[in-house]
Amino acid sequence: MADERDDSPDDRLIQEAEELMRQRRFRDAARRYQDVHRRQPTDLWTSLGFASALECAGEVDAAERVLEDATTRHGLSASLHRFRHLFFVRREDLKRASASQQALRRQALDAGESDQLADLYFNQGRYHEALAELERRLAELEPASPERGGLLARSGAC
Repeated sequence: MADERDDSPDDRLIQEAEELMRQRRFRDAARRYQDVHRRQPTDLWTSLGFASALECAGEVDAAERVLEDATTRHGLSASLHRFRHLFFVRREDLKRASASQQALRRQALDAGESDQLADLYFNQGRYHEALAELERRLAELEPASPERGGLLARSGAC
């Protein structure tokens, strides 16, 4: 039986946006994410997807505004700071990249789903970023951890 959430208009828009990202139609994807973001401005994952699509579309200033708004709302999210760190490294803004790196070192961050950021990147067709996130997670795990098998399988798909 399908999950009710899978049938919502916003979920369909997100799925369309992810497909558009894989097709490298970044502006169209950004518009889909924007529609969802207007209705769910406080949702972290919608914000990160929207910022990612804007960045890929070359609308870096708009992506940065979305990301800064998400930082205001979700400043304790480790996934947000990992995304933010890579965003600013790609922009060669080492001061702000460093600020997110320092936030990641703090113990008070909410780890959330540890590989959800990898899922976001993978679903958007950003396979190098997804692989880097999965490799980061693998490095954190003990060698005998039962999670390793699933992460290794997923990294093979990247």
